[in-house]
Amino acid sequence: MMTAQQLIAAFQGYQIADGYIPNTSGEVWTAEKQAKATAETVKKYGVRWIGHHVEDCSGAFVRAYRERGLSIYHGSNRIAREHVAELLPMEAAAPGMAVFKARKPGEKGYALPAEYRKGGKRCNGDLNDYYHIGLVDADGRHVLHCANTREGFLRSGIGQDWHAAAKLKQVEYAASGEGLEKLLRTAREAIDEALKRMEEKGWNT
Repeated sequence: MMTAQQLIAAFQGYQIADGYIPNTSGEVWTAEKQAKATAETVKKYGVRWIGHHVEDCSGAFVRAYRERGLSIYHGSNRIAREHVAELLPMEAAAPGMAVFKARKPGEKGYALPAEYRKGGKRCNGDLNDYYHIGLVDADGRHVLHCANTREGFLRSGIGQDWHAAAKLKQVEYAASGEGLEKLLRTAREAIDEALKRMEEKGWNT
């Protein structure tokens, strides 16, 4: 298990300098990898992430879990169906909870994998395509998420098209003001440490 405080602190560290590359979960992006890129967005924007850790939206969760000796599936649709306690409306969102963007059948961009559709081996009756995942920040008003190759890891307002929130399995959530205070303190310490590492490596945000 890990605490919500630890998960938030990890994401806050990633948000300072990490980039977005599809199908990654925390490795350092190199010039060699960039030269072999085939996706157009990576060929166009990936060069800016050379020398930085990179992940995609669910890859950030894979990295954070791995750093705590835990595991979670690399894919937001699977996480939404198998790695959370219950999908809730956004009004229930709280620090450390996962949040999802979703498309309904028939909407533009809908691309739910076949295994989650009717007749699929992982179909649970929910046909929403949970195509993007983020984490509610310590203040409860922002979401930390690895957005796209052009922008990288962002901290966005929680009202920006998020569809559902959920507590993650293997994560302990504080239920008191004391817990929230500890969460904020841990997050501040993580940011200070991440900034120190950036200065040591000569990175600029």
